[in-house]
Amino acid sequence: MPFFLPKTILLLTVMPVLPVSYHASLHSNSYVPLLYKELLDCIGYIRTHVNTPVSVADVAHVIHRSESYTMKLFHDELGITISHFVNRCKLEEAKSLLSHTEMTLSEISNYLCFSSQSYFQNLFKKKYGVTPNAYRKKFLHVLP
Repeated sequence: MPFFLPKTILLLTVMPVLPVSYHASLHSNSYVPLLYKELLDCIGYIRTHVNTPVSVADVAHVIHRSESYTMKLFHDELGITISHFVNRCKLEEAKSLLSHTEMTLSEISNYLCFSSQSYFQNLFKKKYGVTPNAYRKKFLHVLP
């Protein structure tokens, strides 16, 4: 088990709710190992580019490393592939879009650069156990 795994998981868990200034301080803190800075740069890039096609080459370019190094970094530290993480981020954004917009499934699928609406719906159902439409209906039913 990698030395950084528990801290990495903690960072990934709380990172979405931390203020942007905290994210910036992580990058400027000389005590944060280079490995973390590279990982956080990759994660930040992916999270801010959910509406564009993101490849391993794109992520590797952000940290000025090879694709193989970047893939190994993700797998060793997070236990998942880059494409799995990209899809996870896209699905989280899809939940937000379903909850807070009137975009159609086709629009959401296209906006998040899924290869097809069918693929988007299948991934969503596999991850959350409900279809995107069922999620939207359930969410709207809960609102006052």
